[in-house]
This record gives sequence, structure tokens and C-alpha cells, in this order.
Amino acid sequence: VFEVLFGKTYLGVNETNVIGGIDAIKQGNVRGYGRQWLTLALPMGLRGLKLYNDVFTYDRMVVAPMVLNIPIDPKKLITKAGIEYGYDFNEAAYGMKFFSPTCPEGVYIDGRMSDKEKALSTEWVPWWFVTGPQGSMLFRVYLHPKFLKQVKATTRFIDDTAKSFPPDDLKGSIGYARTLVEITSIQPGIYEARVEWYFPPHFYKKGGYDKKMLTEFLNIIDRPILIKAGGKSVKNKALTPPQIGRAHV
Repeated sequence: VFEVLFGKTYLGVNETNVIGGIDAIKQGNVRGYGRQWLTLALPMGLRGLKLYNDVFTYDRMVVAPMVLNIPIDPKKLITKAGIEYGYDFNEAAYGMKFFSPTCPEGVYIDGRMSDKEKALSTEWVPWWFVTGPQGSMLFRVYLHPKFLKQVKATTRFIDDTAKSFPPDDLKGSIGYARTLVEITSIQPGIYEARVEWYFPPHFYKKGGYDKKMLTEFLNIIDRPILIKAGGKSVKNKALTPPQIGRAHV
């Protein structure tokens, strides 16, 4: 979701009013691959931020590397722009627990905000996960460090059936780790980012989770496998997409 503010006129932009397309798609025996793009449909035909998104699908994970192509400083056109992402679950998630770097002990998802949940830090977190008898999902986002330094990013946990963020098929917010990235001014360039979904098997433990398995999944990116052959070594780059453009550094 993008949110843009033109002077005193607020313009909300979501999946119903952006322009996008598919550049490539291919399915193989081990993984599937696709590349798509999205851009804001701004008034008067103005050019908005353009997002390229690659999607790799595997058995237990989905990886979506992308680039943010910012042709000009947004402050020259708009007052404020923002990117919002996260997952708003439904009642089927009741009883699961939410964990993140700022919520290591976890909180139960039940559609009601407890005092502990209200007191959680709103600091941006690069990953979080939910787990329970229903299953498990680890969600992770990488944003280029120089991009993060120029924006205001927050992650707020909302588990309140009375709190909605339209457009919304199901009223309320259930286990929603709502992340907002607010942009007022940023140096033009191409910034790398990536979104990852992991579905670890047998991850849930009564009241908790398999901590060793969490480390193993986080190490896919944090500590990639080192491949050695013929006296040379290289980090595993199997999840790295074909380069779209030079990253802004």
C-alpha cells in the first residue's frame, strides 16, 4: 500500500489503483521464477516510484528480491509518501503466538490488545513470525541500509478486532504487524530490497517454537552456505536474482 499526501489533499493508493505488469515468468523442476513491476498512477500523468519485484518459489519458502527505482527526490512533487506492508490474519489464527526481535517471549493472537501488546516497541523489525498448531510462517524484509537511513520506518503490532484499515474484507486487525515506511525526502537512485516467506516444518512447540530451526532459516541470508571447489570458495547465491540495475551505494 502506498500513501501519498499532495499539500492538503490526501490520496490513498492501494492494489486497486496502481499500474503494473509481468516482465517474465518461468517454472522449473526445483523452483519457479517471475518478474513483475508496479508504479503509482499519479495525477496529471506524473511519474511515480517504480518497483521491480522478482519472485522465487520453493517448497518451503518464497523469496522476492526487488529494487526501488526513485528517479527524483519525492519532495519535489509531494509532501509525503509511504509504503505499508504486513499481514492481517482472521479468526483462524486465534491461539497462535507472534514473535519478533522486539517481542522475543511472544504474545497470543486473540483479537484483543493486552497491556503487554500495547507496550510493545514500535521499532522497525526485519523479521517476525507466527506459530501455533495451525502452522508457522516466518516473514522477513531486507531494506538497503542507505534507504533506511533516509526514511522513518516503524512496526506496530495490532491485535484488535475494533481497529480497521480500509480497504478491508474482514473488519478489524488480527495479529497484524503493521509496518509503515514514511518518505519525505530521499536521494534519487536504485535501492535494493527483498521480501522472504519461510514455512518451517514441525516448527511449533507447545507454547513456543524450535529455536534451532529459527536460526537455521535466518542463516539462509545471515550466514549463507560457503561452496568450495578447486581450491576456491564462494557464498551461495542461489537466491540472488539477475541484476536489474546498479544499486545506489
